[in-house]
Amino acid sequence: MIAAVLAGCFVTGADLAAVVGSSGPGGRPGGTTDPSDTGDPFEPAKPGALEVVSVAPTFGVDTGGYTSRVVVEGLEPGDEPSVWFGDEPAVVWSVNGGALEVEVPTSAVTGQVDVRVETAGALGALPSGFTYWADGVGRTGALGIMQRIDYIGGYWGSAIDPVASVSLGIITPADFGFAELYVPDGARDTCARAWDSPASVAYLDPGVSSVDLDTGSALLLVRGEGGFFEADVDPDDVPAGGAVVSLQMSAPPPFDAPFAAAVPLFEMPDPITVTEPGMSGASLPFVEREIRLGWVAGSGDYVLATLNRYRDDTLVDEVSCVLTDDGAFTVPDFWTGWSGSQDYIVILLARVAEAKLPMPHDGSMSGVVGARGTVGAVVPLAW
Repeated sequence: MIAAVLAGCFVTGADLAAVVGSSGPGGRPGGTTDPSDTGDPFEPAKPGALEVVSVAPTFGVDTGGYTSRVVVEGLEPGDEPSVWFGDEPAVVWSVNGGALEVEVPTSAVTGQVDVRVETAGALGALPSGFTYWADGVGRTGALGIMQRIDYIGGYWGSAIDPVASVSLGIITPADFGFAELYVPDGARDTCARAWDSPASVAYLDPGVSSVDLDTGSALLLVRGEGGFFEADVDPDDVPAGGAVVSLQMSAPPPFDAPFAAAVPLFEMPDPITVTEPGMSGASLPFVEREIRLGWVAGSGDYVLATLNRYRDDTLVDEVSCVLTDDGAFTVPDFWTGWSGSQDYIVILLARVAEAKLPMPHDGSMSGVVGARGTVGAVVPLAW
């Protein structure tokens, strides 16, 4: 009976996808400045030509105001070049041979724009040479979870091996993190019944079908589409507590610059040891309406508790809690009733690491978390 509903007691990739939402039109950020649509501010034919060789960095946020290095071939001594990012003029700070230091301008669009250099006698451009991202400072720029779940108790009917999975996506900057998917504002020592998660956000589609996660001891291939990636993984590939997991992808612009190298994305916590209720025995323990949870305290950013109550194998109550990792909490009475011996509750306690590591493309923070959980079950007393 209980084994039939095990999949409902922890976060799945489908759950996260449903909560976070789907990509916007085309799955890509904003539009691209196209001179053929907006009117080209440059004369198309000039005597002589420049070659814009490179721009570094090749990406930045749409608020501008930071420095980029534009390398140009064909400049003559005494030239006073003008530089444009899309239709916006940049401030040229210095000219050293063919290396120009410029202040990137603000942009009314996001996405790829041409970088152009003009002198009195020549013009050159690097098509799609720069990518503007929406400013993500102070917001969440990626969302997801890597988790390992261990089952305890001798009442499942047969031994159950640990399971592990990963699901993640790079998203448009959002004003909530992973904990807010479970309780309002992600508040600690708070529980919610059937919580309505925050509004959906859009994935940023890099145009690839897989990404790599480097755990330090294994390189995991994670497949997906539309900017959302998920996979079941070998539980032994989930690294120990304190390990930082990095993301790397090979993709066409706009993702190739910030994510071609490994980007630290999240950290794994230590495993959690549950002490109350006594779910590790041979028989299902009984609980009162207010359920006391106990575990060995640790250094997690928080502990996630989910309590799913079933009646005749049908889910009838869902309660989630985000808890301080201090070792004890009593879940308030959220339950809707009691129907007899067919009711039981599957309890997941998971220690969560929420490193909030910086994202390179827009100044946001990663909302991808690591989780180590333990699942057991209990039987309610007659309510």
